[in-house]
Amino acid sequence: MKLHFLASLTLCVALSPNVTAQQAYNVEQERVNSVLLMFDRSQSILANVSINYGQPEWKAEYAEQMEDLHGRDLRLGKDWWTTLVTATPLEFGNQTIAPGVHYLGLRADDEGQMSLLVFDIVDATKRKMVPWDASKWKGGVAIPLELDTEASEKPLERMSITMSQDEEQRDRGRFSIRWGTLELSSSVEFGKLGRKK
Repeated sequence: MKLHFLASLTLCVALSPNVTAQQAYNVEQERVNSVLLMFDRSQSILANVSINYGQPEWKAEYAEQMEDLHGRDLRLGKDWWTTLVTATPLEFGNQTIAPGVHYLGLRADDEGQMSLLVFDIVDATKRKMVPWDASKWKGGVAIPLELDTEASEKPLERMSITMSQDEEQRDRGRFSIRWGTLELSSSVEFGKLGRKK
């Protein structure tokens, strides 16, 4: 009798229109960190920027598919969100990214101009945004990027995302995404760091 009851209960649950299927994923992902630490002469930290991301592998046919990306928002990196953590404001032209944690994506407009999309992590989490479904992305800041299609003669097999400091002007630097023979980049200023009044 007990087995008959359990079998009936299982069948009812399986056929019930009110029960929705659920899926859970718990996948270990290979990720890398790109970290920029900036110190003063006393070795106190002036600023720090960290970028955490998965590295997709380059395929030769990607270079021929650039036009197919026009008018689309795109995941940056592999698997889960590429994440930017900064302890100081980052200024890209007339756009300022506040200190905090941010998710990153890419946008290719209708003419092919590429931009870095920066989403506040709290707002993105509340909206339940995920990196593989750009149709649900809302808000964020778009930062224009320069595209160099021949940045490297030998294709870089795994994506590299870095933030570097200028050797002469310590409050300035460069954001760079390199993959295959391509590079997307932008100059960046690190808040008010080191500027003369």
